[in-house]
Amino acid sequence: MYEMVQNAYNVTLTGAFVPLVAGAFWRRANTQGALFSVVLGVGTWLVFNFLAPQTLVPANLLGLGASIVGMLLGSIAPTLIPNQGQSMASALGHAARDPAGR
Repeated sequence: MYEMVQNAYNVTLTGAFVPLVAGAFWRRANTQGALFSVVLGVGTWLVFNFLAPQTLVPANLLGLGASIVGMLLGSIAPTLIPNQGQSMASALGHAARDPAGR
């Protein structure tokens, strides 16, 4: 049971934390960067967790580092995957203009 809970937090750390923070605070973050971040972060964590579980650096921290690299490279690379959705700034601006939600 403890191991399942630990793995759930590892997936969140390696796959969701960096895209969430970058999307909220970095203007250049985009859909492509988020996808690269998730794939590299979770992929690195899985590889090191199952193939080399006794490394000097824990697998979840290696996955977090790979997630950061994926976000940076995916966001500054030429766009192959178009952005989808809307930016946080436009969503907040829309909410400020219409506080009743109509």
